[in-house]
Amino acid sequence: MTLPFNQDAIGSSKSQNLFIRSSEINMDSLHLETNTLKYCYYTTLITILILAKPVRSQTTLTIESLGRMSAHQLESLYRDGKVFEPSDGYLKGRAFPKPDKFGHQLRSETIGLVWKGKNIYTNDAIMLNQVGKKQMVAASISKEESWLDGKPSVIFDYAVGPKWAQKARDEVREIAPGLYLGIMYYRNCPCPKMAMFFALENCSCKP
Repeated sequence: MTLPFNQDAIGSSKSQNLFIRSSEINMDSLHLETNTLKYCYYTTLITILILAKPVRSQTTLTIESLGRMSAHQLESLYRDGKVFEPSDGYLKGRAFPKPDKFGHQLRSETIGLVWKGKNIYTNDAIMLNQVGKKQMVAASISKEESWLDGKPSVIFDYAVGPKWAQKARDEVREIAPGLYLGIMYYRNCPCPKMAMFFALENCSCKP
């Protein structure tokens, strides 16, 4: 006996098969997209965590490494620094004028031809800048609030120095053993103006 040919049933069966295959493909695509999104998410998260690490944990801090940092990185280091007890002696220095501007390293090297660092005399509470072979441009030494964040800093105040320098004020914090980061300000009205960053380090050498 010949069974009746049911074209509608066959068409329905084909449609069901196509729907099942399409669903399988869609599920595979969804699974692939989900895995891709997870990969992107975790990759982005790891990148953020790496970039969010403090600067001090990413590199060994030296005067040279500070010279390659941005103003934001230097400010972050300064904020994390601590007040210290000044001791007698010569501190080798390097200036970082406008670290985010083109040619800042050349400007730093040019200043370095003249300004060599600072000399500390604790008995008199006086600091003298090392300019070439001479010690000059005096500043008083004290511990006061920072003009940046209000926390304690070592202050070199030029109000006791020559008239042309009396608007200047340095504040310094220790950012690593024997390494110090400072900010030079000018007493501008109505608010002090940040002039530049500079670094100091303990040095047994003679200026």
